Order: sequence, then structure tokens, then C-alpha cells
Amino acid sequence: MNFRVDSIVVREKGDLTVLLRKNGNMIVEDELGKIYTLSENNQAVVILAKQSDSFIFVQQFRRAVNDFVIQLPGGMVELGEDLEAAVRREFLEEVGGQCGAIQYLGSLTPASWISNVMTHVFYTDDVIDIADQQLEEYEHIKVLKISVEETLNMIEGSKINDSEVAYAILQGILKGLIKV
Repeated sequence: MNFRVDSIVVREKGDLTVLLRKNGNMIVEDELGKIYTLSENNQAVVILAKQSDSFIFVQQFRRAVNDFVIQLPGGMVELGEDLEAAVRREFLEEVGGQCGAIQYLGSLTPASWISNVMTHVFYTDDVIDIADQQLEEYEHIKVLKISVEETLNMIEGSKINDSEVAYAILQGILKGLIKV
């Protein structure tokens, strides 16, 4: 695999050694040899959208795990972008959907042991319209509608094992938005 790097020089950053820097992302190594990824723009958003008795998910191939993963629609927040605007943009792009009222469920660090990405999680049961996806040319995303009951069964059976999905479902249950 070829990488174009901004600099080949390895620099020290506190107790971290920068191994690679590209497009605002860094791969760093600590004094014990552990590797981490750090992003200057580390804010992401996802949305748990419920329509009737089903959740709207996306499924896409994730190279890091070499498999197709069922996830919530979402992505990175653009610099200067409001979180709510970002989650609405991502829902439109990945699902082709628009929604009315949304609710903030909280934030999580989905891979804090290796990354500084912070994901902000939203919920809606006010899906207004589903039309055509507006995907980037590199994205190949399948939209799935899975019933609430089947979603819980799939989480229990580890068929859905994404941390953002589990967090959103748990927060939805705790806040009384999802009945089990």
C-alpha cells in the first residue's frame, strides 16, 4: 500500500512519536510501543432513526475488520459545522432521508483505546422522507430497515456488534424512547 505523506521526518509530540501525518490525521507511537490514531478533526455524528417499528441502518464494507458492518448513518463533522446540521447532512447523504425533530442522546468514544474520535449520537422517530442516497463516489452503502425486536436479537447474537449502535439503543431505552 502506498502513502503520500506530508513529511517523512519523525517528530516527537509530548511522549508520543508521530510516525505518519496525513490530511489532519496522525499515527503515533507511545513510549511503550503502542500505536494510536489521532485526528485534528475528531468529531463525528450518527443517528438512530426509527420509522414505524423499524430502525434504519446502513451496511458497508469496513476494511479494518475485512467485513460488512451494520452501523448507524453518520460520519465526520466538517470544520465549523453544527452537530445537528452534520447529522442531518449525513442522514441525507447515506440514506437519502430527511427527518423532523431530533434528540441528542449523548456522546461516546467508540475506540478510546486506539483513537481520539468522539461520536455524538442523535435519535429521531420523525422520518419525513426517504429518497435517493447522495453518496460520495467511494461509498457503497446499503440501507437496511430492521425491526426493533430483530435489532435487539441481532445485538444479543453479536450479528450487530457496532459500539455506536449499542450505545444509541441503550440510551434510547434509558430515556424511554424505545420500548422493549
